[in-house]
Amino acid sequence: MRHWIAPPLLFLACTAQAAPCPDWPATQAAEEIAALERRIAEWDRAYHVDGQAQIGDELYDQSRARLEQWQACFAQQHAAAPATALQGAGGPVAHPVAQTGLAKLRDEAAVRSWMAGRDDLWIQPKVDGVAVTLLYRNGQLQQAISRGDGRSGQDWTARARLIEAIPRQLPRQGELILQGELYWRTPGHVQARDGGNGLRGKAAGAMARGTLDAERAATIGLFVWD
Repeated sequence: MRHWIAPPLLFLACTAQAAPCPDWPATQAAEEIAALERRIAEWDRAYHVDGQAQIGDELYDQSRARLEQWQACFAQQHAAAPATALQGAGGPVAHPVAQTGLAKLRDEAAVRSWMAGRDDLWIQPKVDGVAVTLLYRNGQLQQAISRGDGRSGQDWTARARLIEAIPRQLPRQGELILQGELYWRTPGHVQARDGGNGLRGKAAGAMARGTLDAERAATIGLFVWD
């Protein structure tokens, strides 16, 4: 039987997508779109390359949705393909298996539509952290790679060995590839109630540092999703 992995059930209330097209002349539309593209590119680079979250997840998602809406509204004047969030975030180490990421759906209706006609669904939690690939050979941790652009990333092996949540050994022979999230442990945190609180940025910042101290290493958890 075929198994489908459901997208994360993080419902996004993006009013920008439902808004009418702005009443702008072509010149203004091009300027507004270019300005928002630059701003999002700066946020992407700060997060994926420097490990700094300059904006909350909800506002970021709304800004991306607004950009997509404007591009659709002025498609004839702005035909260039939008840059992806991971563009320019690659590193020197290739992933043994590409990290393709997940697609968000806007609301419950979009989830129902996606699920229609599919059965035998496998639904799992979405942990809000920074993605990592772990490579084991004959039970020994060999390499940890940041997500980067999904095809290549940074070598996080030295820092990964300091994180207690990442096993140094596993009872498994041969090669084993794990993909998952490194997240910031916060007791009592409820995402729907508290928002992101910059926790993903804390995890990303800790891993982006040249060295990882014991206190931060003990605060980072691991959730494996594949």
